[in-house]
Amino acid sequence: MGVTEQLCRRARPWLGTIVEIGVPHGHEEAIEAGFAAIARIHGLMSFHEDTSDLAAMRAARPGEVIQLAPETVAVLRIAADLHTA
Repeated sequence: MGVTEQLCRRARPWLGTIVEIGVPHGHEEAIEAGFAAIARIHGLMSFHEDTSDLAAMRAARPGEVIQLAPETVAVLRIAADLHTA
């Protein structure tokens, strides 16, 4: 039996794509935990969510200090590093 046959797999639309999570049978509760973490990131960084960090950045006035989640800051730093590279 191949690895994919040994997994319990679920997919949901998140982050502008289809996200699939696979776990060994008997650990299906981890799927819900994984989707909860993805939902949090989606809420923080969605271009379409009015309450997202991205919406807060768009709405901020020049020079205004706003609070961002650590995950958003990490992604922005990685993006800046990639841009520089």
